[in-house]
Amino acid sequence: MTATVLLGTGVGRAENAYLKLPLQVLDLPFKSLNFIVFAFNLLIVMPLTAKYLINAERPSDGFTHLYERGRLDLTVEAMVVENPQWHPLFTEAELERARRRLRAYGYKLAR
Repeated sequence: MTATVLLGTGVGRAENAYLKLPLQVLDLPFKSLNFIVFAFNLLIVMPLTAKYLINAERPSDGFTHLYERGRLDLTVEAMVVENPQWHPLFTEAELERARRRLRAYGYKLAR
């Protein structure tokens, strides 16, 4: 299954790229982990929620859940940092905060 959100006029390219992420990539790993796909799908279509998670003082329960299963690549932090097309949606401080959190948990950044 692929979910694509179509946006109205006045939305920038970065927002469109962020919202058109094929969600089928998320379905298999989350289902195999018995994780609630719906909650994560909301994060993909709501950049403010991603900002909230990145700016949180502590990692989210979802981040911890994925860390425990060796899937930090599926965290909001990794998806944002590893996809430069989404960088315009976040401040440099937010991007660095996400990088630091990932490094602290042993994630090797591709960039």
